[in-house]
Order: sequence, then structure tokens, then C-alpha cells
Amino acid sequence: MKRYALKIPAGRELEIVAVGDYVRVKQAGVPVTVRVPEADQEVELEEGDDARLARFQHLRLSHADSADQAVVLYVGDGTQASSAKVGGAVQIAQAGTIAASVVNVGSAPTLLCGASVTRRAVRFQNLGGEAVYLGPSNVTVSTGIRLDPGAIWIEDNGAAAAWYAVAVTGPAEVRVQEVRG
Repeated sequence: MKRYALKIPAGRELEIVAVGDYVRVKQAGVPVTVRVPEADQEVELEEGDDARLARFQHLRLSHADSADQAVVLYVGDGTQASSAKVGGAVQIAQAGTIAASVVNVGSAPTLLCGASVTRRAVRFQNLGGEAVYLGPSNVTVSTGIRLDPGAIWIEDNGAAAAWYAVAVTGPAEVRVQEVRG
């Protein structure tokens, strides 16, 4: 995809040489009219909108505002049209509670936190001096997710699962923060 940063004059069309079949208006203060002269096709796009158009070799751009307008477009081939705008209501749930603990991990798999359907996220921080490996009850240093000293792992997709850790020699400390609610 190619980026075009343009200034469209007030009351006139700006013609650009651009090859493709897709246009996205990345930045614009006003709605932009995009015309494909080869296909006699015209669409009006606002910032964040895009359109799949007939194949073009050049575009003609205009707007209805009385002042020149700076616009940023992306032009490409075969890209699916959609919108970057979000409509409707958005609800943001409260975080609930955070439970924190520190678990000593050795060379055998050690439970960090049991399974919980009310847990929305869990964070693990390696406080020890050697790497620990995160995973299910049979986790090993070969199969686990490596967490180096000082590193943090945030899990939200599998947060409700039981999580274990193992170290090569141990002991290592892992801070666990569970977000519930």
C-alpha cells in the first residue's frame, strides 16, 4: 500500500497518478470525494473510511469545504474495504479485584494459581535469579513459556486455567497477580 500526503485545493479537483483498486482516508478534516474517471465511479469518504473501487490508474479528489484541506490517503491493490470507525456504545467493565502472592518455584512443577472462572487476567513476574517456565501441570523447561529474571508475562486468553511453573534448579520466586471480577 502506498501513502499519499496531499493538499486538496478548495473548489477544485486534484488529480493524482495512483494505480490500484482500494483507497483509505487516513487523515482528513472534511469528507473527501474520490472519483475514478476510468469507471465513472465516485465515493465520499470520511477520515477512517475506505472503499474498494474499480481498477484505476489515477484518481480525482475534491471536497466541499471553502479552504484547502490536507489529506493522507493509502492506495493499494486487492485490499478488503471496511471502516476504522467504531459506532455504537462501548461499555468498560470495572477491573474488579487484584489478588497478589509470591510463590517459590523449584525443579518440579509448582502451582502458581488454581483454575478460576472468575479470573479475567493473570500477571506473572520472575523475581528470582534464573529463568522459570510457565505452563500446565506437566510443564517442563522444554515445553514451558520461558520467563527470564525480572520479566513479566500477562495472560488474558488463558487466564482462567491453572498455571504452573518450573525452574532448572530453583528456588526462584514468582510474583502472581490475579485480576478477578
